[in-house]
Amino acid sequence: MRFGAHSAYDYKSLSLIGEYMGGFETYAHTNSLTKGTHVPTSGWYIQSGYFLTGEQVTSRVIVQPLHAFNPKTKGGIGALELTGRWANQTIDKSIFNFASESKWTSDTNVVDVGVNWYWNSYVKFYAGWQCSMYGEPIQAAPGSTANASPSYWMSSTDMLWLRAQLFY
Repeated sequence: MRFGAHSAYDYKSLSLIGEYMGGFETYAHTNSLTKGTHVPTSGWYIQSGYFLTGEQVTSRVIVQPLHAFNPKTKGGIGALELTGRWANQTIDKSIFNFASESKWTSDTNVVDVGVNWYWNSYVKFYAGWQCSMYGEPIQAAPGSTANASPSYWMSSTDMLWLRAQLFY
């Protein structure tokens, strides 16, 4: 079972989006999920975007840059949008019936910041940085044997990501 509530607000070049969701995941020690345990989960996020190049947001659909990027004609720069997102996911402590509480966490916060570059209505590039922060340090590298303590723990992870997208 899953549920959620979503809200969005757009004003000129600014967009705000938020959502709360929850439900249950089923975990089992056997091959039969009918004998599994329902573990409550919940999460939320708030996200924003702002067009530096003046595009107006009326809904989150395909973006039409005011001045499309065209290197052949040395036209416009396309549309540039700054983005940010903060999210949380929480899993009930009963998950530790299936995983080691000493090696994992049931609470994670994630912060994303980035920029979207829309060349035109069909081509989009993303660049972003994401930091995941764990409620408790998690095991990053196993010990030398199955029963040994982990050799490395981490409280957060960072990721730089790049993506190209083609609409067709």
